[in-house]
Amino acid sequence: MQGEDSSDAAVDALKQAFAETATPPVVTPPRAYRPLGGLTTALIVLAALQIADAAVHVVAFLGKRGVFAAQLSSQVLVETVIMGLAEAMFYLASLVVFCIWVHQAYANLIPLGSRRVRFTPGWAVGYFFIPFVNLVRGVQVMRDVWIESQPLPAERAEDATLVRRAPLVNGWWAMWLVMTFSFRSNNYSFPDPMMKAAIEIVAGLLFIAVVRGIARRQREQWDDLVRRQPAPAPADLLR
Repeated sequence: MQGEDSSDAAVDALKQAFAETATPPVVTPPRAYRPLGGLTTALIVLAALQIADAAVHVVAFLGKRGVFAAQLSSQVLVETVIMGLAEAMFYLASLVVFCIWVHQAYANLIPLGSRRVRFTPGWAVGYFFIPFVNLVRGVQVMRDVWIESQPLPAERAEDATLVRRAPLVNGWWAMWLVMTFSFRSNNYSFPDPMMKAAIEIVAGLLFIAVVRGIARRQREQWDDLVRRQPAPAPADLLR
């Protein structure tokens, strides 16, 4: 028995020594705030190109309905192919930049002081690609980013009676839903091409307003946090 006790004591001593000398686990620090300026500019430019493309559709449609429709008939196929390629390129480029922008914008919420972050940055992007789920989660993600880019102070963060809204985000999302379901329900042939282009233009303008507004809110919040940091002690006091 005494031999067994001494063996157990030796094993415990070895475990304790190993625990003291083992490398401590690496703790990942919180992600720092990153400005959205460059990504926002790229996203606005791509959205503006899509708006311009919709405007070209309007001009082309009006031209085909005019007096010179017969002369333009030979150009219909070429115009359709060019416009289709332009739409595809603008859409894919916008989608990639938008995903990066959403990830970065949502990751900024904690450094900006938010206490109501519901999703991870990865899921904030991923929800947009899950059918039917994206109809709910997509607008929730964008509302979170808008509202929590300027979070409530700590003393009011848990106030359940205080409802904060994002009407601009709601307006853009409603227009996006109208545009998406109207086009798909009619096999991508909207009853009135002019109305189709008008909805695309309005949705694009609202989208630009949303991303600009979020970038501005995050920048203002970060600048306010920086201003509230205590001033460093004078060098003479540190001697």
